[in-house]
Amino acid sequence: MFSEKGKTAPVDTEATDLAHIREDEESSEIPPNFAVKSKVHGCLQVIGAFFIFFNVWGLNLAFGSFQSYYALIYIPSSTSSDIAWIGTIQSWLLIVGGLLSGPLFDLGYNKTMIIVGSILGVIGIMMLSLAHAYYAIFLSQGVCVGFGFGLLYVPAIALVSRSFTTRRAVALGVASSGAPVGGIIYTIMFNQLIPTVGFSWTVRLMAFLMLALFIAAAIMLLWPERHAVKVKATQRRSLIDLRAFKDLPFWSFAIGNFFLYLGYITPFYYIPTYAETKLGTSRSMASNVLMISQASSVIGRVVLTLFAHYYGSMVSWIICGVLSGVLCICWISADNLVRFILFAAFYGE
Repeated sequence: MFSEKGKTAPVDTEATDLAHIREDEESSEIPPNFAVKSKVHGCLQVIGAFFIFFNVWGLNLAFGSFQSYYALIYIPSSTSSDIAWIGTIQSWLLIVGGLLSGPLFDLGYNKTMIIVGSILGVIGIMMLSLAHAYYAIFLSQGVCVGFGFGLLYVPAIALVSRSFTTRRAVALGVASSGAPVGGIIYTIMFNQLIPTVGFSWTVRLMAFLMLALFIAAAIMLLWPERHAVKVKATQRRSLIDLRAFKDLPFWSFAIGNFFLYLGYITPFYYIPTYAETKLGTSRSMASNVLMISQASSVIGRVVLTLFAHYYGSMVSWIICGVLSGVLCICWISADNLVRFILFAAFYGE
């Protein structure tokens, strides 16, 4: 380079080194929306995370059908509150599992967590097919499944986040849309299969589907990528990072999420039961209302992530939290089927 005619400018050694590094790599450049070399690898991770959400959140969102069936048919001696504890513990372990799976992911145990979590989830559902007493259902569906799902949730999000840069919100939105899709499929399976094959085989067939999707997700998420961003030894941290306890924004975000998740899942659990017991609908119609809520959630998740891409994730998060609380209050006025369907659709979205 020349700064003036006939005079050479000082050589930028850093730029020269970077140029040599780039020459040693493959000739194609890294796409601006990917943190990995291959677009295909990034897209496969989104699909793999979609399958994880399909199982871990889909089954959770479909618990309303289990709640109604348990309370009215399978274990009617147990109260609705007791039965709700099964789904509550499952979702609680799914969320609080991040306290363990987050640091383990940073330590490089993502492969172990995906394998162990998938095994625990499938075993828990298989054991549920053999359960007839409340305690057995609680331990299999609530504790075992919940703990397994808790090991899967954070790695699925983190792997997708690590693979994308400028369109990370959109990628996460597509991946998370697997949750309501899974909720719809598992709700349909539960309600359509029980009259023909019974509870035990219905749950086993759901477990077989879950196993197939977990295997596909593990292959897609863990497929080796030579140019993928890897955690260096100097980037790894201890299992518990005490500095987080002194971080005020961290505490603010954590407390906000605590209250958000405290009430977010609850309406999905009680939608079918409310439709059957308070509005007098059939079990089929009650399940349809739940699926309407889940279907609208697919649209809401994708559209909202596009909004978050341009206006920020926190703005979207606050708006959704406020609107969800207002809609829960509006549930009081849902005294007929039409109003209740409208509530379910808007709440899911």
